[in-house]
Amino acid sequence: MRDWVDLTKNDIFTASQLKRRKVAHIRSKYSVEDEIELIRGLIRGAPEDRKYTDWLEEVEAAEQKATTDNALLKETIAYEGSTRRLAKYLLSVGVKRVPETPETRDKETGEITQEFVPEIKEIKPVDATVKVKTYDPEGVFLKEVTEPNPEIVRDLNERYAAQSVVDKATAETLTLVVQRSGNETRKHVGISR
Repeated sequence: MRDWVDLTKNDIFTASQLKRRKVAHIRSKYSVEDEIELIRGLIRGAPEDRKYTDWLEEVEAAEQKATTDNALLKETIAYEGSTRRLAKYLLSVGVKRVPETPETRDKETGEITQEFVPEIKEIKPVDATVKVKTYDPEGVFLKEVTEPNPEIVRDLNERYAAQSVVDKATAETLTLVVQRSGNETRKHVGISR
């Protein structure tokens, strides 16, 4: 019996979807009528049908593995999304300009000594605070207050949430992240443990 959850894809299943898959696997060999007849036979004292019980045990084991794999895949996808989120620049810091670096080669061997690096354009940081005008219920201006910039607050909250996911990642999750990325070294997925 092949695995019900493909750990190389991003398809996560609900518990009810896994239960339906279980029933479909049982029905692939035994119809409802067959199953009822086997149960009636057991009630009448007929010997247990080992093929049927072995098949049920196999399906139960597949369901348990699928449930475990599904949870691992869900955690792995969350980890991958969190690392992508953390890789984005901080709104409060921005990005400094990096000039283009052309590819250079060794004159004798022709080997590349410097890979081409495209220019990274400057992104100015977002202001840390914003001015907000307050009004009374009739619309009369009361005062202007300075508040933290909501964009920066959102950015930081998303980062804290993403960092929490990364910090809680299990060794099994990190192993699957590496396998899914196709890289066999930890440095390629940003793992610093």
